[in-house]
Amino acid sequence: RDRKKTEHTDSSVEAVPTTSQSYFQSLPAPLSKGINLSSELFKMRNLFLFVLLFTSHAFVLTPVVRSRTEPLQMGIMDGFKKAFENDPQFTGKKESAGLSGGMKEPIELTICGKKTKAIPGQRMKDVIRSARAPVPFNCENGECGTCECLVNGRKIRVCKYNVPAKGPVVVTKA
Repeated sequence: RDRKKTEHTDSSVEAVPTTSQSYFQSLPAPLSKGINLSSELFKMRNLFLFVLLFTSHAFVLTPVVRSRTEPLQMGIMDGFKKAFENDPQFTGKKESAGLSGGMKEPIELTICGKKTKAIPGQRMKDVIRSARAPVPFNCENGECGTCECLVNGRKIRVCKYNVPAKGPVVVTKA
């Protein structure tokens, strides 16, 4: 339990000046000998004013006057537009991007008295759910039969059925 008190003596650590020592005596040798601090501050102030004077034009907002016939230039995106303007992939008529065979016209459906539209080939269970019709889906594989509905008068399990290509379609709970 008895610990010896060891004194830490390091030559690199300087002593903190006491109240009797002056501040300038405690400074390292180059600062305490013969440097006039007011001349250094004068030089620093002049350097700051010089930098401020010659860089202040970067912070000034100048209005840009354009004619109404000249198109608006937005910067880097206009550069991309010019870079790809001769590419055949980006020229010509744009069609239904990502859809094979073009965009299909939606057909009208009446689901349990609610009118809605759907794209041919869309899953019927998704259309029925989006219409918030009271049709339960338990297995969603067409095995249990809880989703059986009358679609245009025919009894069909709608969880495995897609919207037909021609409409109108009437869906009622069986």
